[in-house]
Amino acid sequence: MKMTLLFLSLLMVGCSTFESKFTSHVGCPEEEIQVVKRDNTLIGVQSHTVSCRGQVYHCTEKMADFVPTELRCKKALNQKRISNRK
Repeated sequence: MKMTLLFLSLLMVGCSTFESKFTSHVGCPEEEIQVVKRDNTLIGVQSHTVSCRGQVYHCTEKMADFVPTELRCKKALNQKRISNRK
C-alpha cells in the first residue's frame, strides 16, 4: 500500500507542465501562460520569454547539474501584444 501511494505521488509530480513553473512568477494561472521563446543562452542558464494576459515577461532559469535551482521573471519594458493561443 505504501509503495502504491509513493508511486502515485511521484506520478503526479511528473505531470506538471513546463508553463506551471511560471505561475507564481508572473501572476497568471498555468492555462493562461504561453511560452513564446526558449533559449539556452549560457551553460547552466536558460532564458524564456512568456506571455500572459497581453503582458510579456523575460525569465532566466539557473541550472545545476541539469536541475533548475532558481527562476526569475521580469516584465518586459518594451511590451508587444502577444495573443494567448494554444
